[in-house]
Amino acid sequence: MLMLMGLLLQVVQPAAAQTFWDGPKMTFVKADSADWTLAENQDRITDIVWITRQHKWSIFNIAQGDITSITDCTEDPGQPYDTEWAFGTIADGVENLTFDNFLGDNFTSCGPGGPNGGGVSPVNMDAVLHLISEDIYIDIKFLSWSNGNDSPGGGFSYERSTDPTSSTAEIEPGIYVTLYPNPAQQAVRIMGLESPEAMRYQIYNTMGAVTQSGLFSPQASIDIANLPKGVYYFRIGDYQLALKFVKA
Repeated sequence: MLMLMGLLLQVVQPAAAQTFWDGPKMTFVKADSADWTLAENQDRITDIVWITRQHKWSIFNIAQGDITSITDCTEDPGQPYDTEWAFGTIADGVENLTFDNFLGDNFTSCGPGGPNGGGVSPVNMDAVLHLISEDIYIDIKFLSWSNGNDSPGGGFSYERSTDPTSSTAEIEPGIYVTLYPNPAQQAVRIMGLESPEAMRYQIYNTMGAVTQSGLFSPQASIDIANLPKGVYYFRIGDYQLALKFVKA
């Protein structure tokens, strides 16, 4: 049995060419004036793409560089690094979409704030985010965007699709477990465990805080009715993995 090495480790499957994430939708919110250097204010989509925003200007990928010195959105139009964006949906066929960088002429035109901030607002527009190195396509829709300008601001929010395979993992060679249903409202179950004995579990939120823990029987369901809606990670005993799920 693998021993626990860190607070929260998620099993990540290698991405194949043109991987399409069509898992349950999740919502990410970065509030006005929130500290962009803190993990809770970064949407850590993968190990190399962490989306956040300072008090103004564009969103950026803090996992691959900061934009503290930028004073104009034309200075670094390639941010967020390693991503490209298009209006439309995966269902439209990504080959039919016109991808550009976030500030490019084919997306926000260097002004995601819309009429008051110049450029095109992505709010309430169906869009697709492409993680270039990992070749992952994600449906995404911005729900809000705070211009900021010369006063503290920098808030934004969006909903996006998630990795549909993240609720299944190999805990030991040849032994796979699956959390279902996903999304879930009242309870979840773990399929694939043959142990007749009760096992410890912990449920973490996206900030790494334990929100629920206890013992469960592999043949029984785990009540999650009291959890707020959101994305969580379910860890079994001392196994070095976490199963991702959405509380709807």
